[in-house]
Amino acid sequence: MTDVQNNLTTVNGNLAEKATLGSNKITFRSGGSIEDESDLEQPGIFIRGVSHDSQYNSGIGNRLSTAIRRSLRLGPKRSLATGNRSSSSKFKQQPSIIEEKGQTFTEFTDLRKLRCDVSYGNLDELQYYIRLNRINQVKKFVRNNDWPVSHEIRSDIWKILCHNKDFDVHKRLYEEQLETLTRSGVKTLTPLFLTFDGIVVHDHGLKELGAVTLQRLLIVVECVRPEIRYVPILYPICAMFLHYMGPDETFACVMRLLSQGNGFMLQSEVAVYASAHTSLALLKKHKKKVYNLMKSRIGNNVSDEKLADVFNNWAAWIFKYLPFPYLVRVMDCFLVEGHKMLLRVVLSLAYIWYKEKGKQQLPADFAGKSVDEKIDFVRDEIIQVVQDCPISISTLLDICTSIRNFKFSTIQRLQSEFESKHRDRINFERSMREHKSPMRTMYTQAFDSVIIDSEVASELMGSFPSRFQLETPVLVFRLSENGVSFTQLWNKVDVTEQSLIIIRSTKGDVFGAYCSASWSERNDIRERSRTRYFGTGESFVWFEDKNLGLPIIHKWAGQSSDHPEDCPQMFMAAGDRFLIIGSGGGDAICIREELTSGLSYPCETFASPALIWQRPWYLFLIVFLPITLCSRHFTTNSAFIFDRNNSVNVSINEPGLLFAIKSQNIILDSVTCSLSWILSLASFTKLSLMKSSHIPVSINRNEVLLFYHSIVLILAQVAKFAVTLFQLYYSNDPEFGKFLTDMLIPIADIFALLGPISLFLINSNFRVIYQSFYGCSCGYEEEPQFRRRYSVSPAVQTLQVHPFKNNPV
Repeated sequence: MTDVQNNLTTVNGNLAEKATLGSNKITFRSGGSIEDESDLEQPGIFIRGVSHDSQYNSGIGNRLSTAIRRSLRLGPKRSLATGNRSSSSKFKQQPSIIEEKGQTFTEFTDLRKLRCDVSYGNLDELQYYIRLNRINQVKKFVRNNDWPVSHEIRSDIWKILCHNKDFDVHKRLYEEQLETLTRSGVKTLTPLFLTFDGIVVHDHGLKELGAVTLQRLLIVVECVRPEIRYVPILYPICAMFLHYMGPDETFACVMRLLSQGNGFMLQSEVAVYASAHTSLALLKKHKKKVYNLMKSRIGNNVSDEKLADVFNNWAAWIFKYLPFPYLVRVMDCFLVEGHKMLLRVVLSLAYIWYKEKGKQQLPADFAGKSVDEKIDFVRDEIIQVVQDCPISISTLLDICTSIRNFKFSTIQRLQSEFESKHRDRINFERSMREHKSPMRTMYTQAFDSVIIDSEVASELMGSFPSRFQLETPVLVFRLSENGVSFTQLWNKVDVTEQSLIIIRSTKGDVFGAYCSASWSERNDIRERSRTRYFGTGESFVWFEDKNLGLPIIHKWAGQSSDHPEDCPQMFMAAGDRFLIIGSGGGDAICIREELTSGLSYPCETFASPALIWQRPWYLFLIVFLPITLCSRHFTTNSAFIFDRNNSVNVSINEPGLLFAIKSQNIILDSVTCSLSWILSLASFTKLSLMKSSHIPVSINRNEVLLFYHSIVLILAQVAKFAVTLFQLYYSNDPEFGKFLTDMLIPIADIFALLGPISLFLINSNFRVIYQSFYGCSCGYEEEPQFRRRYSVSPAVQTLQVHPFKNNPV
């Protein structure tokens, strides 16, 4: 073990040595080579770590390990070999293929394979348990085999534990993405998700080539999974994998862990914050003495809400400060048991702190410290204990597994409670940080456009994925030059990998979208048989705010959600004669048949409103550039204007026409009221005759229903008539306008419940709104949804219709 530690220590020599990630800026070259550009701007400073020498070899550590075992009744220490496995005889020990001097596991590390004279469990036995789906046997097998960090089994064991049906597919995907980055000559400084606070950055002694490969790997992960925004332990886990396998296999393993949601790696800021409170709650339940000591140190009057700050950086305890040999064994168990194992380790490290520091004298000035200073002091003590780790590896794992009744259901319940409790505050703090964060620095000149200015272009380029921010869009299609045919459009655009679309209406509205995938994917028959949509979460839609003169960008809703897997992922769809960007509740941009008209609706995929107020559009111009720039002109002659609140405004500008409509309303209401009274009177007379005459008068069920129906209709018409009459005189009064708004909503709902006759009797101007809104006037034919909410604004020349739901798609 000492030889292995010496090998690790020689990687960078000094524990406190600081180096840049990859030392220099990464340049992707053809053939996959990497060029160092030392004269370019350097990325942020990261600690490149080496393992610590454990105190376990000393007598103090040995005594503490024995004391802990005695207090927890763990029994004697296991031998290095696992001699109590009854099934070991069924599996032959494979002959070693290690050279006499030892060879490194990968080219990214100095860690060498060494011969082991002691017999351990082998891969055949592990694969046997996995094949039979004996999860408990796999757990025991991994827990009880203390393979050294240099054991040759480590070339394959993590691959086997992470293997699934998509493993080889993900390996090929990594190569394809890397080839795409290499071919495009993309230059980037660092993956975006590494810029957030709380990310654990530690490569555990990778060589310089390993550090550069690690950064390149993370860029590919960000490219494939753009929704991944906050995974604090992703960096060190990838670094650990690179010690024992290649980057393509590391990518496949990471994809498998990420696909399990929060089962292995917490993937949202809210989940990470809540995990600190979950850790404290579990400590209070399973290690009460440790909790009491921690609370007495910081203050008995301190709430658990504040006390949980001790665990804010618990991920760094394991993946940054824990010595390398210990972390390797923790990784063994983690790849089988998931996040639950990490919580076991956290509680065990807190317990070791309790045994190591619990009886030590506190500094003289400790009582005068503030609560935050006491929390920092306790946290630093725990980190120091973790770094020194005064117990053996097997004892640490035995402490972890000795926690009884440690149920996943309890962890999940506590985690959900704390996430719900703190979600609003964390999301608010995150939005404030994003609001205050400076704009990204552009390293290339913005593209020229006759539709938008350079400032808007720079903002759009700044919103591209980081690997494309140095790319300048190039024109490939323009409607005025290439025509209105979709065939011509696809011939020009299919060669592009990404596209930027810019749209301008004849009334000056500017909007568009960034599409992260190639439009040629519409021809993938196999994938389109599963879903018509394609693209990734890097896509976004936008519109230009005329007051600010800047684009308002709506990115995928999953990027701001704690559960991105539940958000719609309908980014792009296309066929021979249609194009759709964003869907779910409505299409953000939809063009059909020819490049002459389109539609825009509120979209759930991007949580965006309608990108243009007028609809439909009539196309005037199209431009495509790859990243592809596309500009369009649309026009409409409709008098119905759809605003961003999903309402339709009917503008009437002629006073004479307004008076005629009002007079027509009064006449129509008078006629319908008279008809209703006649029907009611006839029914009432017949019913009265039946009651007062000794001669039976026949009356059927339909006539009785007509009687009650007419009464309800009369009441509705009287109220409607009163509202319409008063509207002529009082609608310019804001207070009375509000009264009209409140009155007309329930009246309209009553009409909606009275059947088709209500729609016929309703005022003609409302019928025009229905027809325009549902397609007759706009050329859009869909089955109408009759439940709509009406309102009359205080302005006499505007009527509004507010739908309960999104517009029909």
